[in-house]
Amino acid sequence: IQHGSRGLHIFELLGHDAAKQLRTQLTENRSMVRAFCDQFNVPYIADGSQYLGIDAEDRADMQASARALQADGFEVQYEELGGPNGHGDERGFRSRLFQPGDMALQPYILVTRMMAASGARVEENCEVRTIEQLANGGVRLQARRITVECGEAILATNAYSRILHPYFRDKVFPTRGQIFVTEPTAAERVLPIPTGSTEEGRYFYYRQLPDGRVLIGGNRKPFLAEEQTYGDEVNLPLQESMHGWLAQHYPELADLRITHRWAGILGYSVDAMPLIGRLP
Repeated sequence: IQHGSRGLHIFELLGHDAAKQLRTQLTENRSMVRAFCDQFNVPYIADGSQYLGIDAEDRADMQASARALQADGFEVQYEELGGPNGHGDERGFRSRLFQPGDMALQPYILVTRMMAASGARVEENCEVRTIEQLANGGVRLQARRITVECGEAILATNAYSRILHPYFRDKVFPTRGQIFVTEPTAAERVLPIPTGSTEEGRYFYYRQLPDGRVLIGGNRKPFLAEEQTYGDEVNLPLQESMHGWLAQHYPELADLRITHRWAGILGYSVDAMPLIGRLP
């Protein structure tokens, strides 16, 4: 759970008070997830996360973000790399923003264990086709195998919301994310915690798993027209470009064999902010 790496965007978009409230909610949600992991015996690593800046603009944004977050009582640590002038380390990174307490976990394990403990009936592989608001204030859900009528329904269908209800057709857009994972390595890990970086508008998120496997995703911007789709196939040119970036900054990881590639569909709002509330 990595949050708040580029805090200035939130400040500029929402203003100070709303941005502080959102950051507080993120921190509280992280604590809640950690409590669920402890309750349901879900393994996790809480060694924090980091954002590594590459250029002078990154460095200035990260400095300002760190000052603003620290002034509001949030725990973050900022440092310049490659000397006091931030000329950069041997990998080309100029600055680092570290967030203690951020977590890495396997969400499938958490969700399935919560489902099992809840006592609720779960219908898997049964996609909802329509949602209808009833005159009595309730809702009717038509799914592939069943129909459900209830007082309230939580619509948390991500990119598929715009297919399910017309309200979202001009508000949520399908956007594909790409990831690959390498084979394990016995060499000392150079990326022990979740990390994010941006270069020329290309955002990357990456880390090494405990067995040394490298997981990296992102790099959407140069391929944006192709990635705004419901198709969940792998985009090999994007992934090859992503591997080139990894090899440039972490050459000791470049020769690890890629064992898994996949893509997933996310729902992006127009301003990249969450949509929360009742359907009109």
